[in-house]
Amino acid sequence: MPILSNDFRDWSLVATIIKDLSRSKIVNLGRRFESSYLIVRVASREQKDTWNYGGKLWTTSLVLGKEAKIHQIDLDLFEQELIQVPKLFDGKYSLLYQAPRYFPDVILKIWEYRGEIIVENEQIDLTNIESKLDGLANLVNFVLNNLDNGYLSLASELGNTLSQITAVQNSLSTIDLNVGTQLSQLEAGIFTLFQSVRSLIPETEFNQLETDLRLRLELNEEFI
Repeated sequence: MPILSNDFRDWSLVATIIKDLSRSKIVNLGRRFESSYLIVRVASREQKDTWNYGGKLWTTSLVLGKEAKIHQIDLDLFEQELIQVPKLFDGKYSLLYQAPRYFPDVILKIWEYRGEIIVENEQIDLTNIESKLDGLANLVNFVLNNLDNGYLSLASELGNTLSQITAVQNSLSTIDLNVGTQLSQLEAGIFTLFQSVRSLIPETEFNQLETDLRLRLELNEEFI
């Protein structure tokens, strides 16, 4: 598990939003975030004692040329919440906030962690990880081989995914303690890609592919 510093100097206030919500309950915070760890605090100037729920926060990133929601967090009102953001792609990501319908306004503050991250020694099941990586590579290759020539952008994205799989496979030889995190991020990214090809593959083949993917990634029905 990662260990973060509790020194306030390692946390940077990167967003302070005070917004009237009479027209829209959505606040787009833009593509300016890059840390995997955030502290988020939500309040309202007219909040009531009976209010506890602070709304939803999504991380979003470009997937196949379009902005896609990657991860959703439910927030508590007037609490400082430490959030670990799954970063599936290189570069900065965006945040999208949706207030509860009864919020007249919102005060939103976000801090990013800029300090050192210490990773504790973990026991890594290399055999299981190698098996998963081989299975994921086979699945991506299957889709690549069944795509029409008109989907060059998607083929390029899947090709990049294969490169990521190879990079994680190579890191196994160095017993990189971050390999478990890398694999989890890779799995979620591949799942997002496979949802985008649903309309490109015959339904019977896609259903078989999805079942295989669920078994390999050990995902539950709610996530699918």
